[in-house]
Amino acid sequence: MTNRLPAFVLVVALWLPAAAPALAQQQGQQLQRLGEHMNGVATQLKNATEQCQLLLQDRAMLRDRNMDQDMTRLRERLRTMTGTLEESVQAMERLQERIENAQTASN
Repeated sequence: MTNRLPAFVLVVALWLPAAAPALAQQQGQQLQRLGEHMNGVATQLKNATEQCQLLLQDRAMLRDRNMDQDMTRLRERLRTMTGTLEESVQAMERLQERIENAQTASN
């Protein structure tokens, strides 16, 4: 599994600098809504990670070798998702900067 950004993000990133000011404002609003949804995802991911950490502290449950392996895999998957989410937030920040630059250039 690669940590590449979805193709639509790259297309939007390349297209935005040429967008009209009104369209840039609309894109900014849509990006803000997307950010709000991503915040919800981050909150849920944080909660899931905390629950996983609690389960990993339960030694009785981890005595079962298969359970221990599955919990370790789950922890690694949560780390991967966290990394992917961080990359997505960084991409959104770059997009927001481009939108702001497009709005500034039009004024």
